[in-house]
Amino acid sequence: MPVAVRFALIVVSLPFLAIGLYYRIRAAKSGDRLDRTKEGWPILIGLRLTGLATLASIAAWLWSPEWFEWASFPMPDWARWVGVGGFAFSIAWLIWMFICLGSNLTDTVETRKDAHFVESGPYRYVRNPMYSGILIVGPSLGLALGTWLVPLATTLMFLILARRTRIEETWLIARFGNQYRSYMSRVGRFFPHLLLALTLSAAWEGAVSGEAVCRMHCASSHDSGSAQASSLGALTELTVTRVSRSMDFGIRSGVSQDAARIRGERG
Repeated sequence: MPVAVRFALIVVSLPFLAIGLYYRIRAAKSGDRLDRTKEGWPILIGLRLTGLATLASIAAWLWSPEWFEWASFPMPDWARWVGVGGFAFSIAWLIWMFICLGSNLTDTVETRKDAHFVESGPYRYVRNPMYSGILIVGPSLGLALGTWLVPLATTLMFLILARRTRIEETWLIARFGNQYRSYMSRVGRFFPHLLLALTLSAAWEGAVSGEAVCRMHCASSHDSGSAQASSLGALTELTVTRVSRSMDFGIRSGVSQDAARIRGERG
């Protein structure tokens, strides 16, 4: 690994560590006692062990890359610098998240007593910008370091966090009620709604394009082929809309039921 790439990764990491530590200490001064077992023991233990192992591996790699030759593969310098750029973007994104979240910051699903609703900064685009940022960190470091290990570890972290998100949003609905439900309908969980719709549209069009071409060639006239193409476009748009709405409705329904249960337990 080029020394310049290694140095750039270290320089980019230091502000994130300093700012993240500052906001964690600041939030902890509230004196709130947070019950971390609310997220469930498997998630509680698995997430922290995976996170510590990932951070320790990255730090050790930057300190002595030769320790991880078994998990490395050749990577051209230009690709490594693309990885450095992606890593810098993800760090800036996470720092922005820390600043906007402020004293609301916790390491578990339960909210603080003086928590306030946040929908500014990166929260305008996704409901869980920290988890989205972690998802970007993995492949970026994979390119910069030339390894499969870090992307694998961060993907595992993201999957655990994604499982925890439903529990977390249950507590947020119990705390903020319809304000958070409205927020869920407007903002995507990990990706902006527009990006999700475009992805679904591209996937559906790719899946049906072969059938569309076949039908158009087999049509007896130009008019019938045009009608089929028009029908296909309408079907694509309708399917994307229904899938997006059903996914969001399913998530909101399940979370809302859990939130009602939590409010009942508190009452």
